[in-house]
Amino acid sequence: MNDIKISGSGKISGGEYDAISVSGSAKISGSIGCSEMKVSGSCKVEGDVFCRGDVRVSGSCKIDGSVTAENSLHVSGSFVCEGNLKAGKIAASGGITINKNISASSVEISGGIKVGGDISGEQVELRGCADIGGLLNAEQVSIELDGTGINKSEIESIGGGTITVKRRGEGKWGIFGVWNKNYPTLNVKGSIEGDSISLTDTSASVVRGKNVAICENCRIGRVEYSEGYTVSEGSQVGEAVKI
Repeated sequence: MNDIKISGSGKISGGEYDAISVSGSAKISGSIGCSEMKVSGSCKVEGDVFCRGDVRVSGSCKIDGSVTAENSLHVSGSFVCEGNLKAGKIAASGGITINKNISASSVEISGGIKVGGDISGEQVELRGCADIGGLLNAEQVSIELDGTGINKSEIESIGGGTITVKRRGEGKWGIFGVWNKNYPTLNVKGSIEGDSISLTDTSASVVRGKNVAICENCRIGRVEYSEGYTVSEGSQVGEAVKI
C-alpha cells in the first residue's frame, strides 16, 4: 500500500492506502482504508473511512458515509459524518455533526455537537452546547453547559452511572449593559437515569437514581430515588418519591 500526500488541491479515488496526508483541499471519490489520516485544510470523502490508527483533522472534513478510527479521532475545526462514527477515543473542539450514532470508549467534545442518534461510551464529557436525538449513555457523563445565556442544549434521554450537569461561566453582559442571568437550560425530552445524579440548569420529565441532587435552575416533573435526594431553592420538582 502507498502513502498519499496532497498539497494544494487534489483528488484521489477510493481504495486501500497506508498513510493519507492532506494539506490544502482534497476530494476522495469512494470509500477508503488507511493506517492513518491527517487533514490540514479541507477534505471531502464520498464514502466510508476505515482507519487502523488515528484520524486527525485541523480545518474541515465531511464524510458522506461512516467513520471507523480504531485508535482515535482528533478534530480541531469542523467535522461532519453522514453515517455512524466509531472510535477508540474521540477528542474534538469546534463543531461536530454526526447524523447517526457515536460509539467510543472516551468522548471529549468542546464546542457544539449535533448527533442524530445515540452516543455510547465509558466516559463522555461535553462542554458547550449539544443536540442529541437519541440516548446519551455512559458510565460517566459530564455536561458543562455554555454559560453565556445564548446557546441551548437538547438531549432525548440520558443513562449512566455518574451523571453531572453543571454550568460554565456566570452569565453575560446583555444589551445596554444589563447583566443577564437567564442561564441556558438543558432540555431532556425523556428520562435521566443513573446511580449518582447532579443536575443544574436542567429540565426533564423524570429523573431516577440512587442519589439525586437537583441544583440551581432546574424544572423536573418527577424524581424517583432509592437512597438520597436534595433540591436547591429556586428549582421546581413536581414530586419526589423514594422507591
